Amino acid sequence: MGAVEQFTRRGIRLELADGENLRAIGKINDSMRTAIRIQKAQIVGELQLREFESLLAIVAPAHNTPAHELNEIRMTARADLSAAICSYRAMARYIKPIVRIGDEKNSSGRAI
Repeated sequence: MGAVEQFTRRGIRLELADGENLRAIGKINDSMRTAIRIQKAQIVGELQLREFESLLAIVAPAHNTPAHELNEIRMTARADLSAAICSYRAMARYIKPIVRIGDEKNSSGRAI
């Protein structure tokens, strides 16, 4: 079980904030804060890997990336995960533009 899952099971949701900062959501006491600080590097790494995988799931099919290249892409990304995430965010945004609440339209042209 990963570090993120340990906290999720305790009702704490962890998210990446700016840079390598974390946001913890849920009932947190001092011992929980200490545990998060101790495992911060592992938590950040797990959250970054999750984000990269979700971005790869958008970008790879759009560029017809062959399945046999995905592991090489993952290994290369791990060398500088922050840079890979930044790049794949830009590619994903081009493929799947961010839709803000209130901007969605249904076929009748009315906001959903």
